Amino acid sequence: MNCPCHCTVGVFDGSFYLLRVMDNMKLPFKNLAFIFILLLLSYSIAKFQQNQTATKNDAAVIEALDRLTQDIAQEVNDATKQYQYALNGLRASIKSHGIENLSYQTHLRYFLNRDYANEFPGARGFGVIKRVEVGEVDDFIQFMRKDRNDNFNIKELNPNNQSKFVINYIEPEQNNAAAVGLDIGSERNRRQAAIYSALINQTTLTAPITLVQKDNATNHGFLLLL
Repeated sequence: MNCPCHCTVGVFDGSFYLLRVMDNMKLPFKNLAFIFILLLLSYSIAKFQQNQTATKNDAAVIEALDRLTQDIAQEVNDATKQYQYALNGLRASIKSHGIENLSYQTHLRYFLNRDYANEFPGARGFGVIKRVEVGEVDDFIQFMRKDRNDNFNIKELNPNNQSKFVINYIEPEQNNAAAVGLDIGSERNRRQAAIYSALINQTTLTAPITLVQKDNATNHGFLLLL
């Protein structure tokens, strides 16, 4: 290229073009070009180091977040273990007496024999949920009214024309009265967790939910299902 030294046409196509321009310059301009090249190289090196530092910082942040996530997951697992023991104990009691013999009074007696407040701090209550098919709803309500000797009704969070998962009993009931009769199957989050827990036969924790007994605390609660 026979471009004069002041030519502003310039795509820098590697060092050959720069050196060739320098060869066509007189000494003072060569010095200026040399200084320019040094500045350009210095900037490029600094930018490269900055990018390397940013990459290392990003990697460090990702690693720290990964460790934090693992720690939180372990803490959640450890915290729920004691509640799993409570659910396993309740299920074992129901099986030993026979599910057909489960009633409001048998559940209450079992609860009164445990010191839940001290054994399982942080748990708001423990209860029993029954799956009720659509065609069984009327008979189920009549049975529960007789069993509990009160005006039992099924409550829904959303319209639900599928099978229902109804909270029959929950203790301490005085703190959870709003949950008695609740169809947890009428809300997607709760329903999915209940079905999954039944399929794998293991405890399953719901995503954060708004408990009906604490409706002013949005997404501050969980259900642990077995």
